[in-house]
Parts: sequence; C-alpha cells; structure tokens
Amino acid sequence: MKVSKEKLLVAAMVIAPFTLLRFGFMGVAEVLVLIIFLGQALRGLKRSQFRQFLLTKFWLLYLALSMIGLAANQFVYSNQTGTSRQISFDTAAYLFILFACYSFERLATHSAFDVKRFARDVFVWSTSAFLILFVASFFTPSLFGLPLKYYDYFVPWAENLHQISMTLVPLPFLGIAVMAGAKGVVKKSVLLAMSVMAGVMAVRTGSSKALLAMYIGVFVMAYSYALVRLGKSRLVQVNLAFGALALLIVASADWVRISERLFEENDVGGVRNYLYGHALDLGLESLMVGRGPGAHILFQGAYMDAHQSFLTALLQAGLFGVIAFVVLLIRIGRRVLYNPPLLAALSGLVIYAAGGDILRRLPAWIMLFIILHYPRSASPAAIRPGKVTGSVFPGHGSPSR
Repeated sequence: MKVSKEKLLVAAMVIAPFTLLRFGFMGVAEVLVLIIFLGQALRGLKRSQFRQFLLTKFWLLYLALSMIGLAANQFVYSNQTGTSRQISFDTAAYLFILFACYSFERLATHSAFDVKRFARDVFVWSTSAFLILFVASFFTPSLFGLPLKYYDYFVPWAENLHQISMTLVPLPFLGIAVMAGAKGVVKKSVLLAMSVMAGVMAVRTGSSKALLAMYIGVFVMAYSYALVRLGKSRLVQVNLAFGALALLIVASADWVRISERLFEENDVGGVRNYLYGHALDLGLESLMVGRGPGAHILFQGAYMDAHQSFLTALLQAGLFGVIAFVVLLIRIGRRVLYNPPLLAALSGLVIYAAGGDILRRLPAWIMLFIILHYPRSASPAAIRPGKVTGSVFPGHGSPSR
C-alpha cells in the first residue's frame, strides 16, 4: 500500500517530540523527513514559486552568515570558542532543518499537498498520542521502559521537558483553527475538547514558558479577533484599547518582581543567568558576523549553548542573523494577523524562542510551516473599513488562497 507524503510528515510530527525514541542523532522522524527531502530534491523547482519559500530562504541566509562567523572565529578572533564536535553537530542540525523546510514548502507550492488537511491531521494525531500517554501517566510513571514523568510533571519519552511543552504550546490554538473549519456540532465539540486538553497538558509539563504562552496566546487571539470584527479602519482604536488593557494587567501586580522570582526559581544554580549574560557579552564582541554554529559560552570547563534563540542567533550569525530571524517572525505574523488562532499559535512559539532555543527543533519548524502556509480565507487586504470580507477562520467565507 502506497503511503502519501502527507501521512509520512504527520507521522514525523507525532514522533519528533519523543526524543528518547531516537538512536543517536537520527530518529524515525528525521529519517521520514529525509526520505521526503530526497524525493523533492530530485524534482524541478519553479523559480516564480521560490518567493514563497520564506523558511527555506531564511535558512539559506542563516547558514551563509554563520559560515562567515565560523571563518571569523577560526581565523580572526584571538579568543576562539567552541569545539569541532559542536560545530559539526549544529551545522548538521541546521542543514537538516533547511532540508525539511525546503521539502515542506516545495510540497505546498508544487503539488496537491493540502496544508489545511495536514494541519488537521497533525493536531488530531499529535494530541491523541499525547492524550494516551497523559492518561497512562496517572497509572504508571513509565511505559515500555521509558519515563512518562519528570517528578510530578508530564514529560513523556523525552530527554527534556521543553521538547514536549514546545510542541504542545501551539496545539490548542491550532485546534481552534481546525475546529472553526469543521462541520457538525459533535465534531466541533470533540475538537474543542482536544484543544482544551492540549492546553492542560502543556501546563502540566511544568514549564513556566508554557503557562506564559497560554496566557499570552489567549490575549493575542482576543486582539486579533477584535481586529477582524471591527475592521482595519479601527486598527488604531483596537491597539489603544488592548495596549491600555495590557498596561492595566501589568499595573495590577509587581510583574517585574514576579518575573524575576519565576526566573530565579527556574534558574537552578544561576546557570541560565550566567549563560544569558555571557552570551550577550560575547555576542557584542563579534556583533557583525558572530562566531558560527556550535556552543560558544565557556562554563565550568565546557562550552554551552545560550539556551535562547535570539542570543544563539547573535552568537552564531551576528546582528544580521538576529535581524533575519526577527524579520521572518514578523512576516509570518503579518500573514496571520487577521487569523486569531494561528496568530496565537505563533505567539506561543515566539515566547519559546525568547526563553529557549527553537532553531534546532523540528516540531517548531513544522508548526511554523503550518502557520505560514495554512489556507487563509481573510487577509489584511481583504479587510475593508468597518467590514470583514468572509470569515477569519479557514473553511468559511471566501475561497482559500
């Protein structure tokens, strides 16, 4: 029986967060993506379509910039940092993400690949897999010899809780987008329940970033929905209203101190504070070109990562690498500004980028691909003053583009 590329990619997304299932650098998810890439690489590319390859173009630029940084680190800077093994590991990981993004975007632009159906299947199967393991975790701390919990937190089959929570964070909002395009009360109710449970599981990982992402995601979704309902002509008023609301929330408590306390509680031994501070200092020393792939922060005799996406980009690809990453996120955000659940899903990934490293994470880039290429029935150009053309949600209103 022939298995479609879409099903292979869904399987890859479902399996990818469970890093304990890997055998070394590669796992089943990575093998599936490479198989699809080889099939896509052997086929032609329409030059007119390449402008839509935003993820691919970002990685081509990022890798080029980081290679310049590597050359500077090796031959220019007197305080050379990193090791050959770490350089090789990061370079291989980034090349793999580049191959993955090219495969996704070529499928989306050169074939009958249905991104909307792919997103639905990713949500349903990923959430179902997590739910099965979540229920099992109430009865046993491990399954098939692999842990389901880290102390009392839900961290199934993964080396690090963030590998799970990073995947779960956008799922509730993706589920709402899928639900809006579904037909029938029963189907919508099931999808809504699954979305709620995805949010519960994200919080149950014990990640403070996941909890923050849920709050901010709901706020962002409400903001985007207000834009859709009131129209583009009310953009200034909506921004003022939600800006005032944000200020009221911030003023309601000493959020600076709360944030500091949360950071201190989660920063065991002050390691993250050390990494962030030294990453910034080291990044400023090589501001324009960075130092190339790999870990560059010396800590207790070994080089460590910055554990923060923007600082990692600064260290590896310099200021232009950071700008390229920020511009990519802004362009994706503009694409889904009038699609509340997808904008909320993106906000969750941005929270993780600000508090962790998503550059090497396959599930994060699959989710960015879904958000970027999901069929949209409304766009900023479709909004008229005081009027909304069609629905913001996929599956309703004007034909998807």
